[in-house]
Amino acid sequence: MPVFLTLFAALFPIVWWTKQPVIQGLWQHVNGAAISAFFFYTALWGGVFIYLNNCRGRDKKIVILLLIFDCMLQIALAIWPGVTVLELYQWAFLSTIFTWLFCIVSAGNNLWHEISTVEKLGKTDWTPALLCFFMPIFAVLTCSFLYLTALLDHTVNDHVLYAIDATLGFYPSFLLGRLFILAPLAVRIFIYVIYVALPFAWMLAYVYYEKKLKIPPLGLIMECAVAGILSMLAYHIIPAYGPINAFNASWPWYPPNPLTTATTFVYMGIDPRNCMPSLHTIWALCIWRHVQSCGRSAQFIATIWLCVLLVSTLALGEHYLIDIVVSFAFTAMVRGICATSLPLNNLSRISAIVTGGGLCLGWFFLIEFGLDLLRLSSILSCSLYFITVGLACLVEYRLTCANFREREMPVHC
Repeated sequence: MPVFLTLFAALFPIVWWTKQPVIQGLWQHVNGAAISAFFFYTALWGGVFIYLNNCRGRDKKIVILLLIFDCMLQIALAIWPGVTVLELYQWAFLSTIFTWLFCIVSAGNNLWHEISTVEKLGKTDWTPALLCFFMPIFAVLTCSFLYLTALLDHTVNDHVLYAIDATLGFYPSFLLGRLFILAPLAVRIFIYVIYVALPFAWMLAYVYYEKKLKIPPLGLIMECAVAGILSMLAYHIIPAYGPINAFNASWPWYPPNPLTTATTFVYMGIDPRNCMPSLHTIWALCIWRHVQSCGRSAQFIATIWLCVLLVSTLALGEHYLIDIVVSFAFTAMVRGICATSLPLNNLSRISAIVTGGGLCLGWFFLIEFGLDLLRLSSILSCSLYFITVGLACLVEYRLTCANFREREMPVHC
C-alpha cells in the first residue's frame, strides 16, 4: 500500500498536467522548465519513499496518513470544477513539500536520539536520512548547473549533431518524434512519465536493492554523483540543447537538409545545453547495471524500463542518437572511476576508464572536425555507432563481473 500511494502521489499530477499538451499534440509546450519542475517534484517523492521504507512505528503511520491526504487532495482538485492543471500541480507541490519536511524533521530527530547514545554511535545508519534530504537538493543543484550552461555557452552544436545522425541515412530523433505524436494517448503519457520521473525510479531501485541484498547500493550513489559532475563539464565542451529546441518549427515533421545546417550557431535562449552526453541515459544505465544482481524479475523490469527511457530521450526531442551512443562510453568510464572495490591497477577497471574515456574523446574530436569523414559512407557511421556501444558494453560487463567476484555476490555474468 505505501508503494502504491507514493507512486500515485508522485505521478498523478504529472499525468494530469500532461493531458492537455498530449491531446493537442503540442509537445513543444512540455518545455525544459516543466521537465525541471517535474524532475524536482519526483525527487521530493523519492526522498519521502526512502524514509518511508526505513522508518518504523508512529512515524511510519504519520507518513502514510500524509500520503493518503496528498492523494485525496490531488483527486479532489482534479474533479473540482474550475481548477486548472497548473493550480493542481501547485497545490500538489505544496503538500509534497510539507510531507518531505516532516520526513526530514522526523529523520533528524531519530538520528539525534541514536547518536546521543554512545553505544549506538558506531551503528547509526545515516544513509536513508541523508538521501531523503539530499536527493531533492541534488535535483535543484543539477537543474541550476544545467541552466548555467545557457549563460556561459551561446554557441551551440545542434546542427552538427543533427548532421552526424543524418550520416546514418535517416533522422532518428525526427522519426521517433513522429511515431511518438502518432502513438495512442496512453503510450505518450507513459513515455513522458518514464522520462521525467527518473529520480523516483532511482529511489525505487535503491530501496529494492537494499531490501534484496541487505546492503545499501553506495556504488550507485557514487556513480550518479560523479556522472553528474563530469557531465556538467562535458556540456561546456559540446554545448547543444536538443532537436525540439533547435528545430522548433520543423521538428518532428520536416527534417532540414543536413548539408545546409551542419554549422555551429549562436543561440541566446535559456534552454540548457545538456545534450552531449545524455545524463538521463547515463543514470539509467547505472541503475540498470546495479539491478542486475536483484533477480530475474528485477532484471526484466529494469530492461524494459531502460529501453522505454532510451526511446523517450529521442521521441521527446531532447537528444540526438549520437548523444545516446556517447553516453554508453561515458557510463563505462564513470563506472570504472567509481569501482573503488577494485585496485587501481585492476585490468578491468583500467580498460573501462581508458576505453570509455578514449571513445568519448574520439567522438568529441569527430564532432568538431570529422563530419566530412562520417559523410563518406553511412556504413562507416553505423559501424562507429555499433563499435562504440559494443566496446562500452564489453568493458562494462567485464568490470561488473570483476566487481562481483571481488565482493562474492551473485550475478549472472
